[in-house]
Amino acid sequence: MRTLYTLLLSLLLSSLAAQTFTEPVEIINNDLSITIRPDGFIPSIKYFSPSAGDWVEIADSSGFWIGGLDPGGNPKLSISDRGDMQAGLFGTDNLQGIWRVTREEMLEYFRDYNDNFVIDDEHPSIFAWPARGNPLFSEYNNGMELPTAFNPLLAPFWNWDDDFMSYNPMEGDFPVANRFTRFVQDLPAIKENYWLLFQSGDSQGGVETSVALNIYYFECGGDFENVDESFFIHATLKNKEQEDLLNTFFSLKVDSKADRFMQTDTAKNSVILYSPYGFAENCNLNSVEADPSLGVRMTRGSLNEFGQEIFLTHSSVIYKSADNCGLVYPEATFHPDNDVAYYNRLQGLWNDGSSMQSQGNGYDQGVRSVKYAFPGNLDSTTSSWTEINANQFAGERTALITSGNFTLLPGAVNEIAFQITAVDLSNEVDLLKQVDSLKKKLTPNYDGFNRTGCTPVNSELFPEVEQELLISPNPSLNYIRIYFQDVCDGRQITIFDMQGRKIIEQDVFHSPARIEVGHLPAGMYLVQAQIGDGVVVERFVKR
Repeated sequence: MRTLYTLLLSLLLSSLAAQTFTEPVEIINNDLSITIRPDGFIPSIKYFSPSAGDWVEIADSSGFWIGGLDPGGNPKLSISDRGDMQAGLFGTDNLQGIWRVTREEMLEYFRDYNDNFVIDDEHPSIFAWPARGNPLFSEYNNGMELPTAFNPLLAPFWNWDDDFMSYNPMEGDFPVANRFTRFVQDLPAIKENYWLLFQSGDSQGGVETSVALNIYYFECGGDFENVDESFFIHATLKNKEQEDLLNTFFSLKVDSKADRFMQTDTAKNSVILYSPYGFAENCNLNSVEADPSLGVRMTRGSLNEFGQEIFLTHSSVIYKSADNCGLVYPEATFHPDNDVAYYNRLQGLWNDGSSMQSQGNGYDQGVRSVKYAFPGNLDSTTSSWTEINANQFAGERTALITSGNFTLLPGAVNEIAFQITAVDLSNEVDLLKQVDSLKKKLTPNYDGFNRTGCTPVNSELFPEVEQELLISPNPSLNYIRIYFQDVCDGRQITIFDMQGRKIIEQDVFHSPARIEVGHLPAGMYLVQAQIGDGVVVERFVKR
């Protein structure tokens, strides 16, 4: 069957249609839309407003800021919105694009593999996935070539051989999102999964880095329906310099399109850009409708040299004009225009190195220095200073959401992840209800919903296990898969022949576990597994 498929494959190459894009891609998830370029720049975030009956742009010119110091104390930066980054990966000439795999494509692939454990059909998007060792990659990507050396920036995948060193979709391996490479039996219902690679270097005048970006969204429903109205972004950074990058910060910049207030919720590692009901551009409060509000949550922080996760370190605001309804903004609060000013911003300071203040415009007004822009609690209108409580007027603002600092050694990697969502309550007069609605979307049980509650996408491949131990295929020719009813965090499997002799002993760390049995003589065997405090034994037949 496989020889026949290989022959057919060679005849069908001209008709391949893998989901790989070289131009900007707009990703639409229900009422939320994000556009991403192959170089990591985010030109637009939109929300479909029921009141307006159309898409409303809520952010533009967004992207990633990376910066640290060389051993001499000089700033080394990579800023996506000033053109420092370009599509591709160091060490390859043409590895550029945005790769996509959809839920429907995954289901078709699972059905194909599960009927006889052989891939009989063509699955271009899964065959084209940029995972290390993919033998079909070049054929399905117009001659592009993957690096032969190990590279942690290549796309994640599930590997039946358990070594996770080589991706072969002809043997049942399949793409996953970055957070879900181990507990694949509980893989959530990822609706679409995107992967791209970009870099900066001396040709752009910045620090030499490579970044892998994973963007995905879910189709969960039920108790996790708020998750369905979000995008999740996972970024992996690699230092390509030959020297340490010291005091490094990793930021997501979100450029608010409309006039908004800003609030940092440190307890939830979130920044909210909210557009209050009743604000008009003529600096008068009246009953006009508001634009949708935008929320960003840091779901994973970078790691320091001790392996400790650094969540939201600070947030800062960048103003776009010198005056907003009488509140004057100094020049040091505008967008930076040199490396020192950029690095100051990454540290949570103003362009000139001065600290943010707790009130007013945050520059020269306030009773204390703060690490977060406008951290007052909107849920407590009497005890916290907030922009809305102080009767300030909203303005066009850019939020910088940062994790750091950490040291990035040559060749080392670090990661950061975000959730982006929005809400449109244009007819809701109560501002707190708007903000509360947005916060609910920003506080799913993110660390647990992938294990409980979210409808699995892969039920075709991982059947529901009613008994404690299930063996498939049974009878078997070359290998068996052992499915556990509970999550497998590590246990030992022992196989005996019918004379009681121990034939195979293997530690397994996930369900299902694959065990090679092709070398065994035909006959009946016993599989023993530790389940809880007891031992479970099942039979299988080797053909």
